[in-house]
Amino acid sequence: SVYTKIREYKDPEIVVVTMKVLQACQLAIVLPLGVIEPSSAASSTFSALKSIDYRYFVAGGTCAAISHGITTPIDVVKTRIQSDPKKYNQGLRKAAINIVKEDGTGVLLGGLGPTVVGYGIEGAMKFGVYELMKPVFA
Repeated sequence: SVYTKIREYKDPEIVVVTMKVLQACQLAIVLPLGVIEPSSAASSTFSALKSIDYRYFVAGGTCAAISHGITTPIDVVKTRIQSDPKKYNQGLRKAAINIVKEDGTGVLLGGLGPTVVGYGIEGAMKFGVYELMKPVFA
């Protein structure tokens, strides 16, 4: 077992710094004197993992996707200003009007799909994992 292999390890200098993470993973804490079994924090962590509330993941993903999706046209105009400052550097509004006149309104939504998907996943993971780990590290 893992505990036997840890006890056989000869280096007395090993000390695990992140005890809470190890407890959350139900790993043993390695000390020069031997092995300490995981505490009740590990069992409470795993009971929290079994009852994951997916609403945090859905809410975080939805909010991030919407907020970044709304700003996609502004990002398109900003990118055009940066790529051709001589042509579009008259301010955001005038640059947007010039872009719509030249390429149509659809160009302002260029990149909307990847933006919504990417930030949706990022927001879901960030807020979902944050809410999941609050009781562990509190």
